[in-house]
Amino acid sequence: MGGYGSGYKWAAKATVESCLILSAARLQSLGILRPDSNATTEITWSNRDGEDIAGGKWEIDVRTARDPSDWHISIIAPGHPWGLHMVHLTTTPLPWRGVRWWFLCPMRYPVGRKWIDETGMTRQVHADCDRRAGKLYLRPGTGVFGCRRCHDLTYRSCQESHKHDKFFAELARDMGVSPRDAKRLWRA
Repeated sequence: MGGYGSGYKWAAKATVESCLILSAARLQSLGILRPDSNATTEITWSNRDGEDIAGGKWEIDVRTARDPSDWHISIIAPGHPWGLHMVHLTTTPLPWRGVRWWFLCPMRYPVGRKWIDETGMTRQVHADCDRRAGKLYLRPGTGVFGCRRCHDLTYRSCQESHKHDKFFAELARDMGVSPRDAKRLWRA
């Protein structure tokens, strides 16, 4: 009991690839994000085969005509009760003139330890993220767009990078070499 490989198996983190991705650069290249704009447009999300993966057309309402502190986009999902998201925007100047658009993450994240109050409820302090992000993600099972940090997302390639470590460790043990040498010999 308690041998190699036994014990708790951590659940894999959710991946960026499993989310809907809203990219400021993509919206800018489509002409949706630009200064002095009060426009509404529709976008869709599709997979590599061109199939709709987000349930229809989403409405993007861009407001950048007023004071920069009030620049925002509103995102309206088709047929969902949580429908409307509001995301504030900011820009940074580019050396070759023009601007790069950024989203300010609208999520809140936990800060510090949890505690139990006098009523027996578990409490935790939350802070606004407001992190500048080029992409926002809508994680499956959640109802809000947020940055990678707030949704605790990773990339699929990060999860797969050590997929064969156990194999190489066993191969190295059988060969009497280090796992690194076993990998090198395997690839040769």
